Amino acid sequence: MPALALTDHNRLSGAIEFYDACREAGVQPLLGMELDVIPPGDFSAFTRSSSNQLVLLAQDMQGWASLCRLASAAQADPSNASPLSFEQVAASSERPAVPYGRPARPGAGFDR
Repeated sequence: MPALALTDHNRLSGAIEFYDACREAGVQPLLGMELDVIPPGDFSAFTRSSSNQLVLLAQDMQGWASLCRLASAAQADPSNASPLSFEQVAASSERPAVPYGRPARPGAGFDR
């Protein structure tokens, strides 16, 4: 069965509709979110940016619940659109979503 992923930036917009449409078409839906994250202090020497983007994909319903909590935290105060700390993301659930990291732009990752 082919699979198709949907991620949104700091939100889960359209995820339910996407899930239903994929299931109807016989495609495995992968739900996720691209989250702005402040790297842990240990990595401050390796990054050129104050925040990076981390793509999280839910493995199961617990992972989906984790994404929902993270999206709520990221949108709690839209006027203060600051990234979540790495510690907030790590503590978000009993079973975290699968991280798939990538730099937001060339040279902005956790590596030199």
